[in-house]
Amino acid sequence: MCAADAPAARFDTRNGQDGEQERGSGPVHGCPRSPQKETIEYLRAAVLGSDPGVTEHVKWKAPSFLRGGEDRVTFQLRAKKGVQAIFHRGAKVKYDRADFRFSDESGLLDWISSARATVIFQDLDDAKAKEEAFVTLVRSWVNA
Repeated sequence: MCAADAPAARFDTRNGQDGEQERGSGPVHGCPRSPQKETIEYLRAAVLGSDPGVTEHVKWKAPSFLRGGEDRVTFQLRAKKGVQAIFHRGAKVKYDRADFRFSDESGLLDWISSARATVIFQDLDDAKAKEEAFVTLVRSWVNA
């Protein structure tokens, strides 16, 4: 199963590398063009298994995971150094961010702002090595 194998969903599974930028939407089934297919599938299963309230849809041409109807974690499939998981608090900036506090015990998060951070997985081995910490992080984030 592909990372965003949602019924009738389509997203860009191509990764512009070596100066080649491909555009458009590829079929979700099988993610045939993604060099990170196995990593994406592995991380997708990890996120979906992190909390029973987590659901998935395709947004911004990539798998996005929701809790309570709000996007909380989205994959960036075109990251040059692997697969990037973006931790956020919905599609729009929250104005209560001064009140938002989150403690990253894992040290995996690279903070972009006070309420948005990323984790990059270089490959499948990296995803497997970080899986336990990542699942704990996702579970905490979606419930924060």
